[in-house]
Amino acid sequence: QPSQPFVQLQRNDTDHGPNVYNTGKSDYTQVAMFLEWHNQTVVHTWRDPVPVYGVNGDGQFSPFLSGAGDLPSWSGTMVRCANLSVIGTADWFGISTTRYSLDDEVLAPNPTYYMSIYGFLNMTETQQGTPIFLSIPEFLGVDRKWVEKIDGIVPNPDVDQFIVDVEPITGKVMNARQRLQINLYADPTVDYFNAFNVKFPTDIMFPLFYADESSTVD
Repeated sequence: QPSQPFVQLQRNDTDHGPNVYNTGKSDYTQVAMFLEWHNQTVVHTWRDPVPVYGVNGDGQFSPFLSGAGDLPSWSGTMVRCANLSVIGTADWFGISTTRYSLDDEVLAPNPTYYMSIYGFLNMTETQQGTPIFLSIPEFLGVDRKWVEKIDGIVPNPDVDQFIVDVEPITGKVMNARQRLQINLYADPTVDYFNAFNVKFPTDIMFPLFYADESSTVD
């Protein structure tokens, strides 16, 4: 931990406590890594305590990347570390970059995060019990049975894939397309989905909307 970490205050008058990051002064491999997220070093949202770990998502990883290992990125949306793994290379205005995407481990079933279906991140514990699940837009990468339950869903990797292009010497993000879809699970065992005698289809992931957080250096 550096002797003088830098602190980011919250935006939009939302105060969950300060975020504290490592400056990398003593160890450049730790630059922009979270030390505290919302005044916490460990989150207790999940089945087991989860340490806050990963970079802050502001477009900077540690410099001198080999292009072989994963990049740890703390996601406030997912309330966990979301590792990024190499999926290829890309060229950005003549600058060679390494292309990363969400590691399979982030999307795989994991009892710690109450995840039982590949590709769906169970956020129920963070939404006061509302069965909200995150996925890649258009259900990209999930079992076809979930795609076939919703008319109009057409996964397209060229459009929907979560990507981050990083220049490996500086660690600077040159291009990013971080898309996540918010879905509501219609649980057949929950009465309110069939309230007022309205027949609502159940055992489906109902897409609500997707968020696209994109940035480029040009």
